[in-house]
Amino acid sequence: LSRSVLSTLNPMIAFDTIKRMGLVYWQAMLIYTVLAFGQWVLNFLLSFIPFGGGIAASFVDAYVYLAIGCTMGLAVFKKAPELGWE
Repeated sequence: LSRSVLSTLNPMIAFDTIKRMGLVYWQAMLIYTVLAFGQWVLNFLLSFIPFGGGIAASFVDAYVYLAIGCTMGLAVFKKAPELGWE
């Protein structure tokens, strides 16, 4: 929500953003949790496959990280007026 690295690390700004986003933030966090759990399960199962499992797990990780980023980005986009991003 800012162009400053320091404000990104400021927990007070994060809590304010969570408060202003309301239910949308918690919906995004639920999606994040489901994605992270699925990633954990798939990586566990792929760990039993020698060599190829590690490569496949890297693709799973990349997909999940992109999906989480898109989820959070869409949540911020949805609440843009409340966050002052009109």
